[in-house]
Amino acid sequence: MAVRTLTRPCSGRDFDERTEALFRPGWPGYQNLVNDWANFTVYFTFFVFGFLAGDDPSVPEAMEQYRFAALALGLIAFVARLACYRWLPVASSYNVFNIFAQIFRGMAAWGLVAAAIGFGRKHMNATGWSWGIARDLSFPLYLLHFVPLTAATYLLLSAPLGVWSRWAISVVVSWVAIAVCTAIFRYIPPLRSFFTIRAPIRARK
Repeated sequence: MAVRTLTRPCSGRDFDERTEALFRPGWPGYQNLVNDWANFTVYFTFFVFGFLAGDDPSVPEAMEQYRFAALALGLIAFVARLACYRWLPVASSYNVFNIFAQIFRGMAAWGLVAAAIGFGRKHMNATGWSWGIARDLSFPLYLLHFVPLTAATYLLLSAPLGVWSRWAISVVVSWVAIAVCTAIFRYIPPLRSFFTIRAPIRARK
């Protein structure tokens, strides 16, 4: 039964790996609506397989059961991709090293997403005030993250800091900005509706 329930997400993982290998070397990701076929295809397949997983309760159950395996797969693939860029002549074109690096990228993405769902089902199903707020704000936080994260990263490009310091600062600054904006938007009905933020409990009564 467990093997059968994993058939669908594994198929999605394999498809994501092939999509990354097929499109990412030619379209490395400029985040635009004209010439960005790698991100179009990758995120669309995530959307489709996410819908299929949500439609079949056995799939998230399997992700919960195999969450440690998914986490190991994601972390190993992530490290393998970093190793490709560190020790192999990976170029921004179609070559064997870049294709392997993008395969690892797809494996890492699928493994870490499946692990997040699995651990979330296992440990984040409690009730209470703080959990309710986290649940209500999780989706708008996802919707809003790209703009402040991109802005913070762009502003830090020329900063005299190491790459990891710039990465940490951009993540912290952007997520603080997102959390503040989301908390404020929650109490402004037009913005709350636009960003699909659930109203506070008092406003629902």
